[in-house]
Amino acid sequence: MVTGTYTGDAVDGRAIDIGFAPALVIVTSGASSRAPYMRTSSMTGDTSYQLDGGAGAANAIESLNAQGFTVGTRDQVNAAAELYHYVAFKEVAGFVEVGSYTGTADVQDIPVSFQPRTVIVRRHGSSSSSSTAWRNEAMPKQQSMHLAGGKPLVDEIQYFSRDGFSIGGSAFVNANGGVYHWVAFGSGGCGNGVKDPGEACDGNDF
Repeated sequence: MVTGTYTGDAVDGRAIDIGFAPALVIVTSGASSRAPYMRTSSMTGDTSYQLDGGAGAANAIESLNAQGFTVGTRDQVNAAAELYHYVAFKEVAGFVEVGSYTGTADVQDIPVSFQPRTVIVRRHGSSSSSSTAWRNEAMPKQQSMHLAGGKPLVDEIQYFSRDGFSIGGSAFVNANGGVYHWVAFGSGGCGNGVKDPGEACDGNDF
C-alpha cells in the first residue's frame, strides 16, 4: 500500500506514478466535499465509481497502469489547482486480492485464495442497486453494511470462509446477470494480525 498527493491540472489522461501496478486505487479531494472515487484492476473501460455508491462515471480514474494510474478531467479527481489524496493497494498473496463475478440471485460462494478479514463489493454499471457493500470479520454472521452508511443489512455479504466469502440474493451484491467487482483484504497468514509483506509473524501479531 502507498499513499500520496497530487495537484490537479484539469488535463485529460494525467498519469500518477506510484512505482507499481495497483489493484485498487481510491482518490479523494482535499479541498472540498467532493465524493471519493475508486477503481480496481478488474474494472474495464473508462469507468470508475464513487466509493459510497451511485452510477459509474467516465473521466475519473480512467485506468490502472504498470506504474500507477491515470485520471481524467472530472472535478472529483483532477480540477485545476486542487489538492488530491490517494491510497493505492498492490495485489499481494494473502493480503490483497481483487476479482469479479456475475450475479445469479441465488446464494453464491466467491473464491479467494485466502480467508478474508474485510471484503468490499461494488456493482458494475448504472443500476440503482449500486451502493458499495462491505463486511469485516467482526460483524455478526449474515450482516454487512454499505459505505454510504445506514444500518446493518442481511442477504448481502453473509460470511467469510477459509477460501472466500458467501453472498446472498440481494441486488446490491448478486442480481441475476449483474457484474460485480470485489476487493478482499487478509492478514497474510498471521492469524488475526496484519503485517507488511515480507515480515515474519511473531507473538505481537495476535
